[in-house]
Amino acid sequence: MMPRSLSITSLLFCLLIASSTYAGDSTRIAVKSGAQLYIDYGKLLTIAADFETKYEFGAGYQFKNRFQPNLKIGIATLEPTSAIENGTYKSEGQYWKAGLNYMIPFDAVNSFYLGAYYGQSKFEDEGTYEVISDLWPKFSGSFERKDLEATWYEVVVGSEKSMLKGHVKLGGVFGVRIIQSRTKFDFIDVYAIPGYGRTLDKTAPFANVYIKFQL
Repeated sequence: MMPRSLSITSLLFCLLIASSTYAGDSTRIAVKSGAQLYIDYGKLLTIAADFETKYEFGAGYQFKNRFQPNLKIGIATLEPTSAIENGTYKSEGQYWKAGLNYMIPFDAVNSFYLGAYYGQSKFEDEGTYEVISDLWPKFSGSFERKDLEATWYEVVVGSEKSMLKGHVKLGGVFGVRIIQSRTKFDFIDVYAIPGYGRTLDKTAPFANVYIKFQL
């Protein structure tokens, strides 16, 4: 079976090749420049998508040459029920992401884009655990850890639809996050990172929906 990280990379590469099919005609479509404000109103979709509360906002600028630098900030609380057997786990903190998109318009209303980002999260986690044995007395405990950090890269593909003469854009994005570094523990390792997701693998696919306001 093909490794998941390889299959995701292959998919993104195929989308990049497919986008070049439209590049020739799209060069005749003007791109409106201006500052943009971003609100994420969708829930992060990872392998398990039912454990996160997240608020993400951002700002960027769309240039006529189709490049679009962005800065996004957010806060998140993750409480995955499957993190610790016979226990609880909670991770919360803030994060930021900075990157660059390249827009490829299909027509005057719909656009496609490719992008790359770098992200960083500062957070804390806590949990409880219980060890049950038929031979030994039951043992339980808890932990609370602060000043944790993680960094990662993101590769994204997305699409946007312009409304109200281009001042409002509804969009969706799919991508993969690739962990660069993170705090680790030998006893009950970090299970989830705000802004990134679960840490079971070095890659984490995701999808979001959002709304933009262009000034």
